[in-house]
Amino acid sequence: TLHQLRKHKLSYQILLISWLAQSANAAYDTAGILANALNKLQSGLLHTRISENLFAVLLSGDTNDTTAAEQYITALESEMRSLLPDAAHLPRLITEAAELAGKKPSELEHSMQLILTGFEEKIAITASHYATHKELLYKLRRDILSQPQLDWNIPDISKDLGISRSH
Repeated sequence: TLHQLRKHKLSYQILLISWLAQSANAAYDTAGILANALNKLQSGLLHTRISENLFAVLLSGDTNDTTAAEQYITALESEMRSLLPDAAHLPRLITEAAELAGKKPSELEHSMQLILTGFEEKIAITASHYATHKELLYKLRRDILSQPQLDWNIPDISKDLGISRSH
């Protein structure tokens, strides 16, 4: 499929989606909720499950434009909220959008391996409770866009981000 897209000179990004591990007594299966949300979006985009806790979505369009990935993640989180009985327990998604480089299948496979290796490192860093401010700000933006009815205020936001109010 990737090779066919490249033959037609379509540009595309791959969006990788995973989540932080949840406790064993969680009331729902994150993979199942995420898979159902991906199916319900009916965006016409190709999506697949790569491993037990990793999904991928092919996003076509400008590969330098991050808004398509952000919009898709926002829609996905919104769909997950509608599927969960208690939306307050929405799992923290870990995402990465990257361009697959190359025209030959071997080049695409190598590119995918590099992207997956980088993403696995990102998951490990995030699981160790370290996240970059950029990632936290993107998540905050998605949360505000998907839940504008909540009371968003600077003291609570700064506390969630781990920064001072004046920062």
